[in-house]
Amino acid sequence: MSIEVTRLSRGVPSVIASAVFLFGVWRIASLSIAANDGHFVHPLDDPYIHMAMAKNLVENGVYAPGSGTFAAASSSPLWTFLLAGSFAVAGAREWLPLAWNLLFGVLAIAVASSIARRLGLGAIASSVACLALVYLTPMIPVAFAGLEHMAHLFSVLLLLRIAIDSLEGERAQSGLALAAAAALAVSFRYESLFLVVLLAVVFVVTRKTRLAFVILGAALVPVCIFGLWSLAHGGWFLPNSLMLKGKFPEARGTRRLMRTLFLRGVQDLDLYAHLMSLLAAMAFTALLSRVSRKVLLPLALLIAGGVYLQLQFAAIGFFYRYEAYLLGAGTLFAFCASALFLKRQWALPARNPVLLATAMLSAVALIPIFWSVHVRATFALETCVPASLSIYRQQYQMARFVRDELGPHPRIAANDIGCLAFYTDAHVLDAFGLGSNAVTGLRRERRYSPATLDSLLRAGRITTVMVYRSWFTDAWANGGTELPATLHTAGTMRIADNHGCADSTVEFLGTTPAAADTIAKALAHFRASAPTGVSIRVP
Repeated sequence: MSIEVTRLSRGVPSVIASAVFLFGVWRIASLSIAANDGHFVHPLDDPYIHMAMAKNLVENGVYAPGSGTFAAASSSPLWTFLLAGSFAVAGAREWLPLAWNLLFGVLAIAVASSIARRLGLGAIASSVACLALVYLTPMIPVAFAGLEHMAHLFSVLLLLRIAIDSLEGERAQSGLALAAAAALAVSFRYESLFLVVLLAVVFVVTRKTRLAFVILGAALVPVCIFGLWSLAHGGWFLPNSLMLKGKFPEARGTRRLMRTLFLRGVQDLDLYAHLMSLLAAMAFTALLSRVSRKVLLPLALLIAGGVYLQLQFAAIGFFYRYEAYLLGAGTLFAFCASALFLKRQWALPARNPVLLATAMLSAVALIPIFWSVHVRATFALETCVPASLSIYRQQYQMARFVRDELGPHPRIAANDIGCLAFYTDAHVLDAFGLGSNAVTGLRRERRYSPATLDSLLRAGRITTVMVYRSWFTDAWANGGTELPATLHTAGTMRIADNHGCADSTVEFLGTTPAAADTIAKALAHFRASAPTGVSIRVP
């Protein structure tokens, strides 16, 4: 009977935290659907890029979001192929990314509960740690975003869970499991390489050199497979998103090289209070790690190092997702360390009141340490529905305009292409790069200009351009501030109370006077069916 009770109590933290997670996502999704006239809409355009690629892969065998030419616009190859498999079975459904995120979220909570239990926490403490993971990551908004970051969090926690056994030395044959977990994590997000490299260093320091080489080799396998496949199809070794958004070292001068290799992350840290809080929490965890020095100390240092490398070489901040894997893992280990420290002080034969008070105050210290993370998590929850409404008013309506007003197979250019590529049969030129190898190359070579964009529009026989003019003000490498002079204004679409779009105003232009006139008439006709909060103007 006692064994059954113990097994039941082990599942309590996962059940409680999963229930909160699932209810939170359901509640936000329900509010979003009600706000969006009954439509399910993600709070970003990015998930539609992945879905467009998956749809194109299933229907046409082309790994690209909106054209017949290979373009690695997805930052997560495995996520795209996972969606493609789902679309092949169930059809191209908007809610499938969310369904996968719910599954990976529950799995992440289960692994977190396993980590807490492995470190020696009881049911109550494990429940608190898992709930902190759900709230502070923040898992609910990240899952609702419909991107791969929930799968990334799960795979990273799984890697750390297996690493704990290896650090404790209890599993001599853990190399295969570590290799599989490392490859999985990197397949979902290349930033996982930061933690894999740091974990390899930990293994070298702890005289587990074989494991270090095993996980490094395994982590590079998916990178090399995708890179060689991409090169064979005319792409780059890395996805276009990394080519454009990654912070690569600049070799122009020793000082610049040293700054981009070692100092950029430190210089940017003051801009991100939640990451400073996470570093403080990791320092706090390291101080409390006497109870489990073999595990908590190296993992706290590993996560702190991951924060630095993320700042140094990768993206941060947009819709709370890029650093979610670090916040999730850091939150979990900080709460586990506090619970273990309290448990140890309480269990001492002679309870020293001073030590016990110190332990309790140390646990309470997590509140101010994580305050900025709490503020960020609260704001994330509050932003989900308004951001979804903004995408519905702008990106969804742009796709509806193209589908309903421009006829079959229109040739368009845009700089946020997800909804356009997913919902329409248009040939879409990505005027900002992710979905167009040509634009990616020009931007990487600092040769992108109004003249080169005009050449691409002519080569692609584009008739309709739908862009944020503000994006191009600072985009041109040669200092230009305008779109090509050959374009003719047809109208604008402006949304009220913008939260999820990069700009409130989309400008519609034609590549010829006749095309502009056709677009203007289509916009005037479409204006009658535009939802509340959308303002359309034509000359």
